[in-house]
Amino acid sequence: AAVPGPYQIRPYFDGRCLRTVTNIPAGRALTAIIRLLTEIPRSGTESSDETSAWDYFFSQAETVAGSDADVSLAFFPGAVPGPGYFRNLREDNLTVGRLARAALETMAGYYQELSGRILPGHKCKRIAFSGGIAQKSALLRRLTQERIGLPSRLTSSTEDSLLGLMVLGRVIAGLNHDVASASQAAAMLLNSSVE
Repeated sequence: AAVPGPYQIRPYFDGRCLRTVTNIPAGRALTAIIRLLTEIPRSGTESSDETSAWDYFFSQAETVAGSDADVSLAFFPGAVPGPGYFRNLREDNLTVGRLARAALETMAGYYQELSGRILPGHKCKRIAFSGGIAQKSALLRRLTQERIGLPSRLTSSTEDSLLGLMVLGRVIAGLNHDVASASQAAAMLLNSSVE
C-alpha cells in the first residue's frame, strides 16, 4: 500500500501505485525565458524562431563553467513555491549563456530536492531522464547526475507519449498481458529498429 507523503499517489498499471511529483518547473518555465529572449527579434541573426532559440539557449549554457546569476523557475504554481525570479544580474553576467546555465543548475537542484520526496530515506539505483528538455540538454543531465550522485539512462524514445500509446496498444490488442511485458517488447522493437 502506498504511504501518503509530500508527493501524489496515482493508480498505475497492473494494480500498482505510482508516487509522483508533478508541475516541476522545467519546460514551461524555460519556455517563458525563451519567449522573453526572443521577444524583440534582432536583425542579422540566423533565425528568430523558437527552435533556433532553444538550440542557442542550450549551446550557450555549455559555453560557461558556471553562473552567479540566481534564477528561480517557479513562474507557475507547482511543486516548487514561487515566485520565479532572476537575481544578481549585472551587465557582465546578463548573457544568454549565464542565464541559461543558471536556469539549468536550478533545474538540477529541483530534481535533486524533489527526488527525495518520491522515496524518502531510500536510495535509488539510477536516474531515468525523459522528455524534450532532458533529451536536448546533456548539460542538464550531467548537472543532475552530479547532484544526485547516481548513474543515469536516457529513455529510448524522444516521443514519450507515442511510446506510451504503443505500449498500451500492445496490451489492448492482446500482444502482451500487462504493461511491464509490453514495455519490454516495445524497447526490444525500438532497439532493433535503431540498429
